[in-house]
Amino acid sequence: MESTPFLQIVLQRHQFDCAVACLAMLLGRDYEKTLLAFGNLDPLVKGVQIRDVKRAAKRLGQPLTLHRKVDLEQDTGVLSLKF
Repeated sequence: MESTPFLQIVLQRHQFDCAVACLAMLLGRDYEKTLLAFGNLDPLVKGVQIRDVKRAAKRLGQPLTLHRKVDLEQDTGVLSLKF
């Protein structure tokens, strides 16, 4: 059985900052540094879109790739749902 890498839980601190918490957790980064990577956007007040998450990840040196199909056994990342 393959071992699973340790995942440090990063909690949301505000109603709309799920993207900040998810990206920090995925990349193993500090919440505050991840928040700064969103630049002049305000994810704490109105949230962000997936393109903003991708830009923030790139600024943190970890570009994300968008997949339309997901392999639940192999893929890791941030799940974005359209509603």
